[in-house]
Amino acid sequence: MDFSQLKRPARNTKPLDPIAIFERRPSLHNTPNDLWRGQTEALSEWHKNRKKPDVFIALNTGAGKTLVGLLVAQSLVNEGIENVTYVCGTKDLVLQTQREATKLGIECTLRTSGDFSNTLFETGKAFCITTYTSLFNGLSVLQRDYFPGAVIFDDAHVAERMIRESFTVKITAPNQTELLKEIKSLFEPHFKEAGKLPSLESAIDSPFESPIMASPSAVKEVSGRLYNLLVDSGIKNDANLKYSFNLLKENLEHCAVVFGYGTVEIAPPFLPLFSLPIFLRGDVRRIYLSASLNYKSDIARAFGRIPDPCIEPKNDAGNGERLILFSDEIPRKKIDPVFVNSLSEKHKVLIAVPSYRQAEVWKKVGSPPSPEEFSDELQEFREADSGVFILVSRVDGIDLPHDTCRVMIFDELPTGASTLEKFQWDTLDMKNFRATKVSNQIIQLFGRINRGRNDYGAFIINGRSLSSWLKNDRKLALLPDLLRKQVRLGLYLHEQQKLSDVSQLIDVIDSVLSRNPSWIDFYGESINEMGLDTEASERTQEIEERMTQAALAEVRFMSAIWDRDYASARQELEAVIQETARADEKLSGWHNLWLGMCLECEEDYEAAQEEYLRAYQRLAKRIIVPRKIGTDSHSVVVTPQALTDFERQVDLIVERKSPESYQKTFQRLRSSVTGLDDPNASITQQEEALRALGEYLGFTSTRPDNDDGTGPDVLWVDEDSQKCLAFEMKTGKKSNPIYYKKDVEQGHDHLEWIRQNYQSHICLGLVYVGSYGKRDKAANPSSEMYLCDTSVLIAIRNQLIAGVEDLRAITPTQRRGKVSEFCSGVQWKLEGLASKVKVKPMQALEVTT
Repeated sequence: MDFSQLKRPARNTKPLDPIAIFERRPSLHNTPNDLWRGQTEALSEWHKNRKKPDVFIALNTGAGKTLVGLLVAQSLVNEGIENVTYVCGTKDLVLQTQREATKLGIECTLRTSGDFSNTLFETGKAFCITTYTSLFNGLSVLQRDYFPGAVIFDDAHVAERMIRESFTVKITAPNQTELLKEIKSLFEPHFKEAGKLPSLESAIDSPFESPIMASPSAVKEVSGRLYNLLVDSGIKNDANLKYSFNLLKENLEHCAVVFGYGTVEIAPPFLPLFSLPIFLRGDVRRIYLSASLNYKSDIARAFGRIPDPCIEPKNDAGNGERLILFSDEIPRKKIDPVFVNSLSEKHKVLIAVPSYRQAEVWKKVGSPPSPEEFSDELQEFREADSGVFILVSRVDGIDLPHDTCRVMIFDELPTGASTLEKFQWDTLDMKNFRATKVSNQIIQLFGRINRGRNDYGAFIINGRSLSSWLKNDRKLALLPDLLRKQVRLGLYLHEQQKLSDVSQLIDVIDSVLSRNPSWIDFYGESINEMGLDTEASERTQEIEERMTQAALAEVRFMSAIWDRDYASARQELEAVIQETARADEKLSGWHNLWLGMCLECEEDYEAAQEEYLRAYQRLAKRIIVPRKIGTDSHSVVVTPQALTDFERQVDLIVERKSPESYQKTFQRLRSSVTGLDDPNASITQQEEALRALGEYLGFTSTRPDNDDGTGPDVLWVDEDSQKCLAFEMKTGKKSNPIYYKKDVEQGHDHLEWIRQNYQSHICLGLVYVGSYGKRDKAANPSSEMYLCDTSVLIAIRNQLIAGVEDLRAITPTQRRGKVSEFCSGVQWKLEGLASKVKVKPMQALEVTT
């Protein structure tokens, strides 16, 4: 044969530029005619940075991020990257993404139920679209046999929940009733010792009780027997549990064990992401597709990093017009099934609820579809002229633009997806930790029926907790600028219109959806006047920066724990815990708890005792800490019952066995309260120093304004005497300040907040901390308001520090009695401290002329 006569194969000229890939697409039915501006900018920037291991692409809901992700995936395949994998949250979203690929003429492979849909992925000719569950389960074929050279994470803003599910063994009744009983029996002695056995029974038996968590020490003690129980139950062959068990089986002793209604969950307190090669290896390209986010602590917690670069093109997609109304602003009648029936006669209505239990409220107008029927029923709703669709605990992948639906009811605040989250949110009341996650869910919910710049819709906020959340400036600052303005415009509309019943609510909705010219003018002329207070935005920014650093430290901590590198793990949390406390003392308390576990694993029982006690105080005594830790030859009591809270704090420091341990604990005291006289300290640092001082004095010490966006800056509560003392920091005022009407009105608001939230407590007063000066003649303080200079608080702090040093100098055999004597002094009681700091009544200040 003469081979010289054969035609040579054409050179492979597959383009790498994703824009060029789009331009060469075939002309198919429903193929988009052109790329939007934001899509073009995102693809161009990614192409410039394609070699970088982590790239974040943020596009507003409705801005076409799926198309961007598909073109990126195809570009990586064209480059020759092996096993390019595109991950979605659910099977529905996998199919939806495949349909988008088909419109573009892009071939792909699906994997949703254990098999590939074709051989293209296996032969390197296409990328695979799959779920987070398929990629991250403990027996993943994709990770074992087709390790991805690149991963596109779609909906990265909600990825943490799905990755966490892969690390969670969930035993539920009635499917595993016997195993649940056996695990409960295993932990019963520990709950009984803590006096919490009735609470354990209630948590499991009642849907109305909050979850309860075993102490880390209890888990450590029974982890071997827990492993045997799980293995003997056949967990390795259980189709639902074997995947997550494979990720946890060697680290059960490092997990949280949480009991809830008919369930027990076993999961790490933080995600050990760097135990997964996909996040550990530097040769994997990771692309994160997300709705636009103001803050990224959830991204840090889900992926263990803040991707760089972060591509956030400016675009108007998703910035539709919204009328937002609040049911609690209407004094007569409720938003109920009768109202929805009336509304749905004219408009299709989407109702979003956080749980199936909440969906029961709406059973007279509809029932949520089963998972198997969800897609079909949603499509029927899209095509219908009227009706109601109930959406349960789902915030993404539901697109109802334009006339497919223009009315949505948000019924209550989103809730925790896992039992561990519910424990953190409901039992421990970790508000700031929860805030970013909730804000992302709210943003996504608003995008379900409002998908583009020329779209419009009406939203009704129903439920007290959701309404309060959206009315809180600190929380509102977490939302995108336009959505913040729309919320505030809705409240302004209520203020102006004084809507008194639900019939008026329907009239307003009808007017807006019929495109009443007066509404269009009002919206256009008013929306930009609804900006948020600059101070609230700056405070939220400051908090979230610290929360993001905390999230990164959590991942590094847990990954090191998974490797049993306890020293490295401990150092990760210790490096950020003081800054974390300034943002959120409850999150820092959660860190204290797991630092205690880490130190216990290191057999440093004295240091573990300190962390456990700090966690117990910061989490308002709502967690179970061990009564005693250590071995018989070397053990310490964590919470000696004979001591007062103040005695425990002092005893914890002065009874350290080694000089090194004492110095470390003593310096921790000094550094925690140093902000009171540091001239460079910010107001936030001063607030945290004052809160820490209250904590060392044995009080439940919190920062309500930081946590809730309302209430005083610092609150000391003595639960034994049922008394409290509040502080408002005014140290930012110059010398010889004037206390104006707004300062005093703020004080009245704080006192009312205390009356509502601490009804059984006696408030000893509200103390303004600042320089002595005058008050404006328009300011009318109450007799409960006082003023003191920071020097008074510094003197109390110095007296405490000096007392601790004196007690340490006493011989160990005499020290315990002296600690009790020192701590029992009347000057350390809340009434005694109040008499010191209530230096000058605000009413006695000289009035300006």
